[in-house]
Amino acid sequence: FNLMSTIQMDYKPEQQTLRLFRDYCGKTDQDEVRRRIIDVQQKALKVLPYPCIEHFRFVEARAMEHFFWKELKSQEGDLQRRWLDVGCCTGTDIRYVIIDRLASPQDVFGFELEKPFVDLGFELFEDRDRLGNNFFVGNFVTDGLPFESESMDVVYAGSVLHLLSKDQGDILAKEVHRVLKPGGTFFGKHIGSSQAEPYDDGGMLQWMHTDVTLEQMFLSHGFSSCTVQDFNTDENLLQRKKKFLAFAAKK
Repeated sequence: FNLMSTIQMDYKPEQQTLRLFRDYCGKTDQDEVRRRIIDVQQKALKVLPYPCIEHFRFVEARAMEHFFWKELKSQEGDLQRRWLDVGCCTGTDIRYVIIDRLASPQDVFGFELEKPFVDLGFELFEDRDRLGNNFFVGNFVTDGLPFESESMDVVYAGSVLHLLSKDQGDILAKEVHRVLKPGGTFFGKHIGSSQAEPYDDGGMLQWMHTDVTLEQMFLSHGFSSCTVQDFNTDENLLQRKKKFLAFAAKK
């Protein structure tokens, strides 16, 4: 078997993934869930072969491991908060927000550059009838975010910043600051580096922040504070002098 076939054959959904399909979709047959995820993964790889899709991380509860998510979970639930996921891919984290009762279904929104990813999310979770009006497709670099100023309590971006150039990262920070309500929080995670520098990923120039330059970027765009922590760094990243950084910037 080739590498992809091996990854697919060895794949077993995590317990949190099974919980999501049980509590959100009402699906308890683990074999059915596994087949559904593999089918969507194969289709998503044809859109863009991101490592997070190749290794099934797009259905994992990665946002739930973030220190800010845990902070929200430790509070008494406030379902009145409005929540935006920028670069949401299939929108899995949005469904985790709903089952963890961090926001009501009518108050969670996804924004994604690639419409096929959004459609595959509807196929995966069978909820176009419930969330069909909650997802928006566009390019925040050229057109901004299609939301009113001071309209969101929480904005999340998982594995997005390291796909952007330095200028594009600045645009995202400015736009998120605009749409956040006073006191709102922008949180997420991305691959950082031991040295702030451009990174050429197959002809696409990206910017690698350090924990220090990431905090400086948010503060320079009007955020009042920013916390940055190492996040589940794996050996493969360390060998390349890179690591995952988790951040939470407050307006």
